[in-house]
Amino acid sequence: LWAVEPNAYMRRVLTLRTEKMPQVRVVAASAERTHLPDGSVDAITVAEAYHWFDNDEARREFRRILKPDGYVFLLWNHFRGNPYDEQMRDIARRYRTYPEQKGRTEAQLADDTFGPGAWEKVTFDNTMRQPFERFYGGMTSASYAPQPGTVAGKAFKKEVQELFEQYAEGDRLVTHVTAVCYFGQMKGRA
Repeated sequence: LWAVEPNAYMRRVLTLRTEKMPQVRVVAASAERTHLPDGSVDAITVAEAYHWFDNDEARREFRRILKPDGYVFLLWNHFRGNPYDEQMRDIARRYRTYPEQKGRTEAQLADDTFGPGAWEKVTFDNTMRQPFERFYGGMTSASYAPQPGTVAGKAFKKEVQELFEQYAEGDRLVTHVTAVCYFGQMKGRA
């Protein structure tokens, strides 16, 4: 398993979490230039990141590294049906480290990748019951979140803690999430 990650902090976290898994190799690279061998992978999985890629370059790279019958899986999580959804989005908006990206929809990205309608879509429940550190970890894992320990990061943590305490059931916060996956093969796509 190759885990391609351009962000040094995220690579460090991933390396620490997988240090006892010799089958996982963490690669300092981008989706557009993975440095993996031609035709070397059976599947490419992208979770919550594809909208940041240069679609044309990533598509070329995916075709280069995929085996002939390889698959691509594009995943996103949708937080819906939680009484705190709007508060959570408001916190994220106020602490963004750069402007919100307005781009193509997930279906449009799938069309770009696989061809118009040449993909399948599945959704599944990904409801989580998390203690604070896990919930906070998820909030800070967003690419736009302020770095922990900074002034903004400390204020962000305080507001996330307040939201957690307001809605938690005991020591857990229930977060209703629908995971959406677009998948297919890139046959005939340049």
